[in-house]
Amino acid sequence: MLALLASYAFVGQLTEPGAFGELFDVREPIRLALTPKMDGQMEPEEWDPLSSSGGLESWMQWEPGVLYLAGKAATGRDIVWSLDLRGDGWLVGRDNLEIRAAWGPQGPIYTARLLDATQRNGPIWEESPLLEGMLQMAGNQTADSWLCEIKLLALFLPYIGESSKLALRGNAIESGGATPAAYVPRRTFPLTMSRDRNRGLPIGMEWVSEYVARSVVPGDSIRIRLNFTNPNRTARFDRIELRMMGLLKDSTTSTSKPFPSLNRRGRGFVDYETDVASTATTGYRVMQGKLTDANGQEAIVETSFLVAPAVVFDVNLPMNTTVKQEGQTIAGSVTIRSQTRLRVDGEFSIEVPEGWTAPRGGYRKFIIYSSRGSQRVGLQLVAPQGAQGAFPITFKAKIGDSVVQTTILLPIRPKAD
Repeated sequence: MLALLASYAFVGQLTEPGAFGELFDVREPIRLALTPKMDGQMEPEEWDPLSSSGGLESWMQWEPGVLYLAGKAATGRDIVWSLDLRGDGWLVGRDNLEIRAAWGPQGPIYTARLLDATQRNGPIWEESPLLEGMLQMAGNQTADSWLCEIKLLALFLPYIGESSKLALRGNAIESGGATPAAYVPRRTFPLTMSRDRNRGLPIGMEWVSEYVARSVVPGDSIRIRLNFTNPNRTARFDRIELRMMGLLKDSTTSTSKPFPSLNRRGRGFVDYETDVASTATTGYRVMQGKLTDANGQEAIVETSFLVAPAVVFDVNLPMNTTVKQEGQTIAGSVTIRSQTRLRVDGEFSIEVPEGWTAPRGGYRKFIIYSSRGSQRVGLQLVAPQGAQGAFPITFKAKIGDSVVQTTILLPIRPKAD
């Protein structure tokens, strides 16, 4: 069930951290790129577990420009996310976001506010900082608990991408209960966004993933090489099991093989190759390798990649446009990037909101001859006078009988006071 933005009345503000100052214990500080369905129904391994602290079960993952959060709390409790989006301290800068979710009459609802700690007279809350469309929700409720899934687009917020860092915590509190005042610190846990992670490897053993291309289209095959190094050659693994996780598990094959002997330099590699069914859904997915030694001790390596449509759109439009009383032209470009080894012929088009026009780049035919090649299209969009908010721009590529489309939000912000 998708949520609507709704007002929600909260009671007062706490002057002490309380539960927001307690340790928020995270299972894994390295967070993988992974795309969920956002339908309020969790399938096995669809979400990456985060924590059992704060009075709720929580999950968290990302993809470029997007943060995904999920929490499961007891009925009658609200879920409060405290996000330090640069990971530099809760009372530092203007990048600390509070998202509060509750179960409303028709499903999950939320309010959000941004903490501005740059003011000379002390931190203050900025109410309703998110433009419409920046946050999407889904959820479901049972007799004793409820689940809330959140998708947050980082439009004018700090960018979410590989190696970016943030800190967060989640809390389940009494419905309508108070949260700490602006000047009260909160204890968040630092996280790092990555496409690779491991746990349980012996000290001195390292690994990296290697791809010809870090994406695959449904109906094609993908090959992933895992390169291991252990200069002292102290690691002793017998076997490695390789499989896709979550939403890709049933669309691929798994394998188990002996772990290779390391050479004189302490190096060895394992290759994993699988066909991807044409019915596979697109999004970021994870491959897992489980290493086992003679005593049954295990180590895990995980790597994420993109299951992509035939083409993806790399959009380059300004994110800092401000409102004008007269109409204004917004210039940029989009690069159509092939994700297949085959030639791609298609028709490119744009859909803009009512009152907008696209005098340049609105339609054209394209041909991409080379394997995983690209083609750039210049754009010129004209916004109507006084346009303000986040506006959906849809990019489409018709390739044969299929259509690939992506919708982005283009923000036009009010002028600073």
